[in-house]
Amino acid sequence: MIRLVSLYACSGFLALVYEVLWMRLVSIQFGVSTFAVVITVAAFMLGLGLGAWRFSKNITSPLKAPFYLGWIEFALSLFAIFLPTLVRLLTPFIDSAAVLFSTSLWHLLIFLAALILLSIPAYAMGAGFSLVLRYVGNQEKALPWVYGLNTLGAVLGSLWPLWALPNFGWVASLRIAALFGIIVACGFWFMLPKKQLLEQPALTIHHRPPTVALLQYGLLGAFSLALEIAWTRLFGLIMLRTEYVLALVLATFLVGIALGSLITAQLSRIKWLAFLPWIVAFGITLSLVEWVPISAYLESAQFTDFNQAVLIQSLLMLVMTLPVTLCLGAWLPLLTKQFSNSGQWFYSVNALGGSLGALITGFVLIPLIGTTATLGLIAFSFLLLTVNRQQNRLMWVLLPVLAGLFFWVSKMPPTSRLLPQEMGHSRDLYHYEDAIAMTQVVEQPNGQRYLLTDLQRRDASSEPTAVFTQENQVFFPLTFHGNPRSLLMLGLGTGISDEGSQHFKDLTRTAVELSRGAIDGAKNWFKPLNENSLKQTTIIQDDARHFLSAHQEHYDVIVGDLFHPDLAGVSSMLSLEQFQRVRQHLTSHGIFVQWLALNQFDLQSLAVVLTTFKTVFPEGIMFVDGMHLALLGGLDDPRHSQGLITQQVSQAINEATLSESLTTWLGRYWGSIPDLKTPVQDEWAPVIEFSLPRLHYTKGNALPTLLMFMMAHRPTLEEAKKELAIPAAMNKSFEASYVATDFLVRSWLATFSGQDKEAEHLIELAYQANPKDRWVQYALSDQLFANQKSLLSQGMDEKTLLQRILSINPYHVEAWRSLWHLQQVQQDPQAAFSLAQLIKLSPLDLEANSAKNGGL
Repeated sequence: MIRLVSLYACSGFLALVYEVLWMRLVSIQFGVSTFAVVITVAAFMLGLGLGAWRFSKNITSPLKAPFYLGWIEFALSLFAIFLPTLVRLLTPFIDSAAVLFSTSLWHLLIFLAALILLSIPAYAMGAGFSLVLRYVGNQEKALPWVYGLNTLGAVLGSLWPLWALPNFGWVASLRIAALFGIIVACGFWFMLPKKQLLEQPALTIHHRPPTVALLQYGLLGAFSLALEIAWTRLFGLIMLRTEYVLALVLATFLVGIALGSLITAQLSRIKWLAFLPWIVAFGITLSLVEWVPISAYLESAQFTDFNQAVLIQSLLMLVMTLPVTLCLGAWLPLLTKQFSNSGQWFYSVNALGGSLGALITGFVLIPLIGTTATLGLIAFSFLLLTVNRQQNRLMWVLLPVLAGLFFWVSKMPPTSRLLPQEMGHSRDLYHYEDAIAMTQVVEQPNGQRYLLTDLQRRDASSEPTAVFTQENQVFFPLTFHGNPRSLLMLGLGTGISDEGSQHFKDLTRTAVELSRGAIDGAKNWFKPLNENSLKQTTIIQDDARHFLSAHQEHYDVIVGDLFHPDLAGVSSMLSLEQFQRVRQHLTSHGIFVQWLALNQFDLQSLAVVLTTFKTVFPEGIMFVDGMHLALLGGLDDPRHSQGLITQQVSQAINEATLSESLTTWLGRYWGSIPDLKTPVQDEWAPVIEFSLPRLHYTKGNALPTLLMFMMAHRPTLEEAKKELAIPAAMNKSFEASYVATDFLVRSWLATFSGQDKEAEHLIELAYQANPKDRWVQYALSDQLFANQKSLLSQGMDEKTLLQRILSINPYHVEAWRSLWHLQQVQQDPQAAFSLAQLIKLSPLDLEANSAKNGGL
């Protein structure tokens, strides 16, 4: 008995290792979203339920159970070993299917393929549970231990990938687990000797419970897995943003189930069944109440490292979920005691119901009513189970009151309460949820708006500096090309980047965006900043990988948005396969620009992306725009036909640079992508998303290291002129721009090292070299604006100082605001002009618009 239960605990460990790693497989196609979690969980539970049901009948001798259990583990290990090879072989068929089917049908086919592929091994796991129960005979005593220890093993299995994935990667982790599975299989075959088996008691009759009891427990399974899916989304909004959330939710969920099952082994009372739904319902409600202050705490919490963050967040989840999961774990042993030796029947219907509950929650309830309301509905559903069973009139009278309570508690709290530090005074303008993500548009007191994805991811904003940066993402590639006729944007965001194309005539624009919430948010809530070009753009809701696989069009310019590289699935947008898909869609002289936000990388992960890009675009080059790095590639060396030098751009486009000269952009050239000895980011052997989540919790700042790396690989001035073939007539202006960029980056490094005076000096040198560089203008004007008190104390007039700042940087919003306020006090007629400039630069500014409309 002890050996069997120990081996079955190892089996539980492997089952959850496989589930977490399989979720990574699904996320390659769907990203780490509720979509991927739902598919994985639904497939897993469907297989478990069917396998347990099929083997719940007396179809084989219990004495042969260890033999079959060993073969199950061995078969699962073989499946895990060959799964990476299998999915690689299937990739061409997946891409070819994208050409034949619409987006919706293609996603449905991928969903069905994943469901079938993952439910087959889960079927074997479910069969194993029924075999173990038939082998042990007396379920009343054995089931709590079998179920509880197997679940404790599953807890460890859900956590093991947190360590294995960053150290070994997905493929190696899967195969290491498979090797352990072969050892467990041998344990089933050889650690349970035939002599011991022959000493088992006479066969115990396994009764099938009443259909009503099975249906009720099937519903409970649906509610339980609906709860798991909803909690995964809920906790993912405020805790670790990656697939680590699934692992932690599974671990905390299973800890309670395991303990609940083990407790019933000693203290089981059938009458407890009447109280469990009440505890579960109010436990879910309590988790919603606790969620708000915990979100506020985590926003400001300072963790020493990633491990501490994981530990504390896991403990918080455990506290929030334990009352509920203890009850869920006790339910099966108590039902088995009530209906003798029927555990495998209840287990199977519970798993089948769980599969259905996961699907309904992810694809119907969350998109329809939202995550928090879904949790309130689940809590109320648990109560309906007990009220229906007890037939108590008083309970029916209380139901409307309880429904009102659950509705009130489950209302989505405003962002200002969830993120009081950053968004404490904001108001929510827009909220949208689906199986992909939760999208919000929030407005700050000054009128500026932010696009938030899954609460924590600030994708873009309407801040004037951010608008400039976003427009550059499209403007620079189009200008570099010189004569573009077609543009493809992989990612839409707020749509502001599209505005960088507005001065390019006869340009066909296409944007691909997966999130319906982002599309609606861009159209309706960032319209003042994008309407000129967005109305000329064809917006397609689709996954960029599917779109590139399904369409044959070629483009002069393709722009890859700023993706979040720490998210599995999303990081596949920076993979070898994705870059190859993009290359196939370039025209003969087309270019592809992939933008990277340097603050989202450490040196190792950046090197992986650079190597991956260079593998596909051997002649790839780099440009720097602020803290953003542009990787630029084409079918041949993009430097041979670039519009920045050939001047194949109109005067209108030149004006669109907002006073930046074309040579200013050339001055941001960073040379060829260096040859680095690092692995590539492969879709089926990913690297960066397993290590990058730790960056957020690492002491120190990775940016200085990255900037020093970039400076070390920047060509000298003479090398740059030679590589770009700078004409003699442009030598002087190019040299000034190139040196200014150098001074600016060095000023950042000086700031990071605490050398503020040196930083100020370098910024002044940068401005002297190229006063038309917007980033230099921002740096120097911000420096002067921040030192106003000191400068005014030296006798400088405030209006003179503000005008000086604006002469350096005419796009400094706060300087225009201060000048406008000062002119109002002095009743200067130029106040109207300053107000107009403020509104021009910041169209959503509440104070300025209120004044314009007569509010001030």
